[in-house]
Amino acid sequence: MFMLFLGRRLPALGYFAVAVVALGFWLANKPARLGSMIFLRRVRSINGRWRLYWHSYKQLCMFGILILDRSVALAASDAGIMVESDHRDRLKRALNVQRGVLILTAHFGALEIAAPWLRTYIEPEKMHFVMYRDFSDSTEQFHQDQWKMLKGMKFINSTDPLAAGLQIMAALRQRQYVGIRADRVMGGRSVQVRLMGGNVALPAGPFTAAVAGNAVVVTAFTLRQSSRRYRMFVSEPRCYDLQSGISREQLIQKAAQDYAADLEELLRQYPYQWGNFYDFWAGSSAMPDTVKSSTDTTASAT
Repeated sequence: MFMLFLGRRLPALGYFAVAVVALGFWLANKPARLGSMIFLRRVRSINGRWRLYWHSYKQLCMFGILILDRSVALAASDAGIMVESDHRDRLKRALNVQRGVLILTAHFGALEIAAPWLRTYIEPEKMHFVMYRDFSDSTEQFHQDQWKMLKGMKFINSTDPLAAGLQIMAALRQRQYVGIRADRVMGGRSVQVRLMGGNVALPAGPFTAAVAGNAVVVTAFTLRQSSRRYRMFVSEPRCYDLQSGISREQLIQKAAQDYAADLEELLRQYPYQWGNFYDFWAGSSAMPDTVKSSTDTTASAT
C-alpha cells in the first residue's frame, strides 16, 4: 500500500524506492542475475563483467518500474499513465471477424496497463485474462482488492491447467476475447521455436487453442516509452485454419514461430522490459524451479 501511494502521489520517490529494492534483489538472487546476463549477451552482445552487471541491474530496475506502474494504472482511472497505439486498425480488424480473438502476450512490458484503454474497443464482460492467481497469497489478495480498473473483466486461473484450457476454448467458441502470456513453460507440452539465434521452448497450449479454437490471433505488448507513457504494439491479425490443408501440428508450429518472430522484433528494441530471469535458452523445456518461485512471487505470479 505504501508503494502504491508513492507511485500515485510521489512517482519520483516511488521509482527511487524501486531502484533500492531492485539492487537488493539483484544482489541476493544469483540465478535471476545470471539469467539476465545470459539474455543481455544474446540480445545486445554486451560483454565485460562490470558492463553486464550494470545492464543486468538496469533490467531489474525496469522490471520493478513496470510492476509499480501496472499497479498504479489499475488502481484508479486518474493514475496519469497514458497508453497510445498506432495499431488501432489492426485490433479493430481482429475484433470485426466473427470469431473468438486470442491475444498473445508475454512476460514483457505490462499488457494489463492497456486494460482501461482496451475498454473503448472491447466489451469488458467479453474479455478474459489468463493469469496464475493463488488467492491464499496475500499479494494476490491485495491485487484483487486494488486493481479496480479490471472490474468487469473475467479471469481464467491457470493454477489448474486442464480447467483453464476448457475455459479458454469455451470463451473462444463463444466469440469472446482471451489474453494469455505464451512465453513461459510451466509444465506440460511445449513447442520448439527459434528466438534470437537459438532454440527455445514455448508452451504448446496457447498455440493449440489458436488452432483448435478457430481464433483470430494477434500478438500484443504494452511497452514503456518514458515516464508514465506507454505504447501498445499489436501484430496483424492471423488465422490458422485446419481447412488450409496444413496439418494441425504444422499449424501449431507456425503459430508459435510467428509469435516468436513478433516477440524478437520488439525484444531487440526494448530488451530491459523482458521479465524472464532465467536461462531462456537452456536445454530444459520448463523454467527451473529455483528461479520460478523468486521471479513469479516478485511479479505477482501473473
